[in-house]
Amino acid sequence: RYDAVLTHLPSRTARGIYARAFSVRSAAKVTGKTMLYALDGRDPTMETGLPYEGGIRIARTTTVRARAFREHWVPSPLVAHTFVLPFRVAAHQAPAAYPSTWGEALTADYTVDPSFSSDVDAQQELAAALTTLPTIALAVDPSHLFDPESGIYTNTESDGADWERPASFEFIDYESSMQIHAGLRIHGRSSRKPMTSPKHSFRLLFKAQYGDGTLRAPLFGADAAEGFDTLVLHATSNYSWTFPLVEQRVRAQYTRDAWAKETQRAMGHASAHVRYAQLYINGLYWGIYAVSERPDANFMASYFGGRWEDYDVRKGGETVDGEDRAWRTLLAMSADGFESEESYAALLDVLDIDNFIDYMILNHYAGNENWDYGNWYAARRRAPGG
Repeated sequence: RYDAVLTHLPSRTARGIYARAFSVRSAAKVTGKTMLYALDGRDPTMETGLPYEGGIRIARTTTVRARAFREHWVPSPLVAHTFVLPFRVAAHQAPAAYPSTWGEALTADYTVDPSFSSDVDAQQELAAALTTLPTIALAVDPSHLFDPESGIYTNTESDGADWERPASFEFIDYESSMQIHAGLRIHGRSSRKPMTSPKHSFRLLFKAQYGDGTLRAPLFGADAAEGFDTLVLHATSNYSWTFPLVEQRVRAQYTRDAWAKETQRAMGHASAHVRYAQLYINGLYWGIYAVSERPDANFMASYFGGRWEDYDVRKGGETVDGEDRAWRTLLAMSADGFESEESYAALLDVLDIDNFIDYMILNHYAGNENWDYGNWYAARRRAPGG
């Protein structure tokens, strides 16, 4: 068993937000071992890692990934710490090795509006704004994102487990922070299309193959679950400033999805919690994202009890967890109609009618025109009365 020489990377500093440049120093004793680190998002190896020689200068937003090596020993656990320097965000340029296009035609966009870099007042205003929300930092091998053949950000319409890549996920809040290793995928439907938006949504999957199989943190407050096997980072496609249609860009709000979820919960029903955060990828600012639960079987078990295996979940036109027997029964009842009190009473054994009525009211009130294209969930516990 390897006696890990790195309990944490920095001694006087830890992941967080800083006003000025500084040096990170390790408190770990490395006698007889070699400590290697990477600043580009990669997992440091004996071939690619930079040798730690007494300090790491942090002059811009940077994720430090480090581990220790010793001959004939298993490497120490990988650690990752992100240091955010808001005043340097506007001047941060992508590495020269990053591609100039994503896919075949979309021009890559890695930087903040150039006008910020020459306006001191604007830089200060931007820096202040960047600290008003929590920070999420992703560290990913650049090839896993941007390789023409295998990168998930250059092949955004590819989906499934074959298009999941290892990543470090950090959440830095006002009073606390945490880090966990996870799988990373592109998330969404039409928003995956390269010409729809250059800013794509992500899905994080917390699995034992990467480290802890569950993220345990009170991300959404005391009334929400504290254990997650997945999270979604919504970029917001519809009604955003990046949407290709002008009529949507001029109505950009970035609040519709979160408002609908919060309103459904205010009406007394279960709904995915959401909060906003500033996202950085390998130190580059990626914009405001909405962090949300995903209402799958694990979500249902968290809020209604039992195990995730006990639930049937429909997403749009497909069953994503469990089976579809009860769903087909519900559709058959609806097709037959409700000409008697008995037939309507039978429906109530399958459908939570008050929940359904409020759900319909909410979507009509909001004018949800992008609704029945797979953008809904339905779920039940596979038990009598479920």
